[in-house]
Amino acid sequence: MASGRNVPDLRSRIYRPGGLLCAVTVCLFVSGCSLLNFSSLFSEAEPVGKSELRLPPIVASREAVQLEILFVDRPASDALLGDSLWKQVDQIAGMSADIRSTLRENGWRVGHASSHPPRAIEQLLEMSSERPEAIDNERHLVGRRVALAAGGNLPIDLTELQPEIRLKPVVDGKTKSYSNAKCILNVQIDREQDGWVRLNFTPEVHHGQNWLRPVATQLDWTRRRGQLVEPLFDQKFSLSLNVGEMAVITAEGNDKESAGHSFFRGIHESGGLQRLLIVRVANMRKMVPVYDN
Repeated sequence: MASGRNVPDLRSRIYRPGGLLCAVTVCLFVSGCSLLNFSSLFSEAEPVGKSELRLPPIVASREAVQLEILFVDRPASDALLGDSLWKQVDQIAGMSADIRSTLRENGWRVGHASSHPPRAIEQLLEMSSERPEAIDNERHLVGRRVALAAGGNLPIDLTELQPEIRLKPVVDGKTKSYSNAKCILNVQIDREQDGWVRLNFTPEVHHGQNWLRPVATQLDWTRRRGQLVEPLFDQKFSLSLNVGEMAVITAEGNDKESAGHSFFRGIHESGGLQRLLIVRVANMRKMVPVYDN
């Protein structure tokens, strides 16, 4: 089991300033949890030797949506990322044929899985192990839980800063080069009705120097530190999910200048790993309380 000293601070990878986060809770795994229940992956551990709740529970607003974010990094040749997974995942998911075609051409593979995880996803998450870990370097598994207000944004950092990222959008076919860049998938949350939420995913390339830049607010302009942002609007997509259901996103194809390759295979210097992103709608009302250690 990996020690906490070898694990990077995931807060800096999943969140950035400007996200309208209502709250963030760190997920701690507990031995003896139900192995085939996603909620058990994010159950709160009671501090050793303490049973008193010093702080009152944080009560999220009625509009809050709770998401679970999971990264699974596997060898790109792993069969679990192939047909054994995608035969059990809905790749239509209410998207138009044009959007599906654009995503495939740009190296994306997107699907929708039910609240009962397919066997391939269970294997990828190694849920049959005796004690799954929230962060495990050996199994390349990372998980976080967040709660956001409806209408809020959640920026998910998919890569670390790269010296250079080269993209060749299908729109104009011209290769673009970005220096000091990283890939972020920005998720915007919309409530559709009780039990249903719409997740709008916009790929973004953040590049250049991290300087103070003008930012518009509801009342005025302010200055915040950040990089230049280039949204890939032609590759924006949306999924409607019920509580317990999940979006499954990764790369497809071998084009090294495709967006999918940059976002999901540019995560390691060797290029031998591929990232699988799972976003699950965990809850739409209450939020897990935070304990004071």
